[in-house]
Amino acid sequence: KTEKSKNNTDIFQLLRERINLKEYCETELGLNFRKSGNSYRATPATGGTDAFTIWANEPDSWHNFAEQKHAHGDVIELCALMNHNGNISEALNELTEKYMTEEERKIVKLNIHLNRGEDKQALAVARDLMDSENADIRRLVAQAFGWIGAGALVDLTEMLRDADPSIVQEALENWKTVFDEMADEDLSADTLFYLLPTLDNRELIDYALMTVTRMATKTGLETVSGLIEDNKGNELLQDAAREMWSHLTGGEEYAG
Repeated sequence: KTEKSKNNTDIFQLLRERINLKEYCETELGLNFRKSGNSYRATPATGGTDAFTIWANEPDSWHNFAEQKHAHGDVIELCALMNHNGNISEALNELTEKYMTEEERKIVKLNIHLNRGEDKQALAVARDLMDSENADIRRLVAQAFGWIGAGALVDLTEMLRDADPSIVQEALENWKTVFDEMADEDLSADTLFYLLPTLDNRELIDYALMTVTRMATKTGLETVSGLIEDNKGNELLQDAAREMWSHLTGGEEYAG
């Protein structure tokens, strides 16, 4: 799960890419720059002629040489320093409100919930975004569902029907990961009883059924038997469950 979290939107990087630092300084801070060699220089409100510098080859970073200690940072740190007494969280709130779309702000909220382990709240936000017209948003949602785990399997299954093949692939990878990480036998069995009848893909049914091989033998057999008895009109699931029964019993056919 730690690895998957790295795929979430990096709000810091998104804002750095979205906001032109020089323009932000001019419009928000009232700085007047002049070109000097490979840099842009301005006089900050704190004094120091030409002390505020943005290097042409580092357009996302600022330097203030008028400070007793050489101050430097990115647009987020500058906003925090100038408007929020150094508070990064407050600066993020200001900048996301000004420079991000509503859906992007929801993704930020989603990531906050995930990082705090607030799966219920994260699930609600992710479900609100899963039909977004933006494929990048839907991809992040699929990743979030994978992070949430078994509680989002139904949603991941729905995303397997997305019109964009790349989203289907993302959802599938996360779908499989959730099944791979399932440990609680009761949760696994309940999930199979609920989810498998909704699947129309034999490969996915077989993959999900592999969960029973990690159960105690008695629990696994009871689960497969229940799937067979409860889904007699579902030929695809019947065949897959009967094959799993044979696998678990060393070749025996299911006799009811």
